[in-house]
Amino acid sequence: MVFVHVPRALWSTAKGYMKFKRSPPTDFSNLPGLSKSNPHIYTARAGLFDVDYLGHMNNAAYFSHAEFARWEWMSENGTLEGMLKAKAAFLVAGATIRYRRDIRPLFRTFRVESYLAQVDERDLWINHTFHHAEKGDGRARTQVLVRGAVVQGKKGLINPMEFFNEYGGIPMDVLDRLKVGEGETTALDHENVAKYKTLDDSMKAAAAEDDKTRD
Repeated sequence: MVFVHVPRALWSTAKGYMKFKRSPPTDFSNLPGLSKSNPHIYTARAGLFDVDYLGHMNNAAYFSHAEFARWEWMSENGTLEGMLKAKAAFLVAGATIRYRRDIRPLFRTFRVESYLAQVDERDLWINHTFHHAEKGDGRARTQVLVRGAVVQGKKGLINPMEFFNEYGGIPMDVLDRLKVGEGETTALDHENVAKYKTLDDSMKAAAAEDDKTRD
């Protein structure tokens, strides 16, 4: 994994950082990735490390490319630079995925549209949708919903809204619009996050029951 995954993550980060340096964001209220109508776009090809013996992109590769998309996105909008200054890090706390149509064949170009679906004082939710890159085939291939958190040294979990405002330059009124249950997020985003939280609570309970059998 170190020799395959890390170089690709670094390359995605470098691509985003080069875009950030060439054209630093000026309108932080309208950054790509802050709304479904203006997502961040990541493009890649289904490479040798992505495609399995069936000739399509392997199920695990979608999680990898969703991560690469986040690295490029955070570097491009300045969030990564803010994280380095704050000595903070983004952690994935959970994810769910739906495979709708496969991406094939080998070397097929695809894109990932990512946006911050919702955020509150503890968690943030990111939507990733995979599409073929060619025009005329815009149907969603795979959907990923990621729950993340921001940690900062000994403080542990910190408020992601305050972090994005202080270190990412995103106005608080923009973040307020994305706040769970209070903002102008789409009804489907709100419903998906609510159902995800219900599933997450159920899995926590199942894990607790399993722990009891191993004490």
